[in-house]
Amino acid sequence: MPIECNLLTKLIIFIEGEITQDTAVETCKSLLFLAAENHNLPVDIIINSNGGAVDAGLLILDAMEGSGLEIHTWCLSRAFSMAALIFSAGSKRYMLQHAELMIHQPLISASRIEGNESMIKAVSDSLTAQKNGLIQSRIRLITKHGISDTGIRISG
Repeated sequence: MPIECNLLTKLIIFIEGEITQDTAVETCKSLLFLAAENHNLPVDIIINSNGGAVDAGLLILDAMEGSGLEIHTWCLSRAFSMAALIFSAGSKRYMLQHAELMIHQPLISASRIEGNESMIKAVSDSLTAQKNGLIQSRIRLITKHGISDTGIRISG
C-alpha cells in the first residue's frame, strides 16, 4: 500500500512543496473521501510549503471549510504565503519548535499581466485587497478561538 494511502487511512493529509492546481485537487479529493467516511476524529493536514498559486490555495481553503470535518493543521518546517493561510484555517494549529510562518505581498509576474498603467494598478489594488481580506478573516478566526498570533510574521 502506498504511504499516501496508509496516511489517509490514519486521517493524515500532507501538503508539501509548491501549492499548485494538482496539489489543490489532490487535497480536495482526500478531504471529500474522508468526509464521506463519516469519521468523528479530526483530520490532520501537515504542511511544509513555500506557498504557491492563490487560486489553488483558495480551493484548498474552500474544501477545508466546506468539508464539515474538524481539521487540525501542523507546520513542520515552513508555511509561507498561501500555505500560511491554509495553516491558519485549522481548528487547532500546531508548529514544531523551529517552524516558520510568513505572509508576504502578492507577487505579479510580468508575463501574466498586460495593459496600461491604470489597468495594472487596478490588478495590484485588487490583489492587495484580497490579501488583506484573507489575513483579516484569519486574524478574526484566531481571535475568536482565543489563540495567540505570536510567531505569525506578516511582511509587507
